[in-house]
Amino acid sequence: MTERARKQPDNPRSDTDAATRMHRGAWFFSLLILAMVGAMLAWNAHVRDREFATYQQRLMESSVNGTAAELGVFIGELRRSVHLFVDTERAQLDRLAADPADEQTLEKLNAAVRKHFPEAFAFTLADNEGNPLLDDFDGLVGEICINDMQTFATHREHSKVYIHPNPTAYHFDIMVDREHNGGSAGIFFVSFTTDILSRTLKHGEVPGHKLLLLKQDVPGLIEVTSDGVRIKLQREFKLSAREIARIGYTAPISGTSWDLVDLPDPDLYTSMRDNILRESVLIVLAFLTINGAMLWMLHRSQAKRRTLEHLYHHDPVTGLPNSHLFLERFAHMTHPGP
Repeated sequence: MTERARKQPDNPRSDTDAATRMHRGAWFFSLLILAMVGAMLAWNAHVRDREFATYQQRLMESSVNGTAAELGVFIGELRRSVHLFVDTERAQLDRLAADPADEQTLEKLNAAVRKHFPEAFAFTLADNEGNPLLDDFDGLVGEICINDMQTFATHREHSKVYIHPNPTAYHFDIMVDREHNGGSAGIFFVSFTTDILSRTLKHGEVPGHKLLLLKQDVPGLIEVTSDGVRIKLQREFKLSAREIARIGYTAPISGTSWDLVDLPDPDLYTSMRDNILRESVLIVLAFLTINGAMLWMLHRSQAKRRTLEHLYHHDPVTGLPNSHLFLERFAHMTHPGP
């Protein structure tokens, strides 16, 4: 009997204990891997967020600096073009200044202005004190324009360009001296619509960002955006305190009273973080799915082992212990060693 017991297979109880320990080890290993995956995903999210913020900052600097330089060059070239126009059309300008009621000369000059400056809104002549010489029946030359001419007449230097509100069209002025015999014979200026400014801003914008021209001496006051001047915007004319805090980059524009700013979309960074979080959650869910499937297979294997063990030690009909269980227990009692 003893010899037969010795020939019996290893104690199934020890096999069960080993399987239980393996099951617990599998759970511990799964939790450890999950923690490692979570840590790596958190680090990856942090790095990607920093890289995205750095990339967007460089994008804003490039967009603002490039567009500000382009607008500064444009204003400078516009001044030179008006100077050149005055030199070219000096005879007609002198004739009209001597006789502002000369309709024929006025029409010729008006056609010349339209030809040279397609974006022109209006033009006028003024004396050396900045007083307009032409009658403004249409109200195109407003009080702000006249004040600028008088300031120009006093200081004899180019005023910084800014937007002049007007019921007909918002515009900005470029004024120069009408030089004659080495001196000034008066002032000539051309008013331009803001369409060219809006197109330049639109061209310089990058996805997720908005370029705006703000007036330097009025914090937050919008002058022009890629959608047009402030009167066309379906919003307040001034940036809110929250929007001012959100400005990503600013650069002044030479020869103007404007600052060009980049205003990122309010959800630009949150959208990126949401995408990173969404990807991380999907990765964790995929890991949990695979890991859960493996643990479920391990559980099924243990359940099958327990079923076979029960069938080996019990009668399949009565469910009572059989001789195998008796012999194993007897062997264990007579040989209690390890």
